[in-house]
Amino acid sequence: NGKTITEMGYKVKRSDDVRFDGKRLNLEKKEYILLNKPKNFITTTSDEKGRRTVMELISSASNNRLLPVGRLDRNTTGLL
Repeated sequence: NGKTITEMGYKVKRSDDVRFDGKRLNLEKKEYILLNKPKNFITTTSDEKGRRTVMELISSASNNRLLPVGRLDRNTTGLL
């Protein structure tokens, strides 16, 4: 809204005009996908060792940016 905010914990309202380096930031739509993670998949967006990630399983589920929430070991199955 044309003001620099330095206060920690300031809550941005939907009606606020938020900019960074002069560019307007827009809200991202929240989208949730439930996944029963199988064994031998890593709960991360990418892996430097080339192991399979849960992102491979949901790559065609949405056109929006998705991030895994939760943490399960490679050999553990369960809901993410």
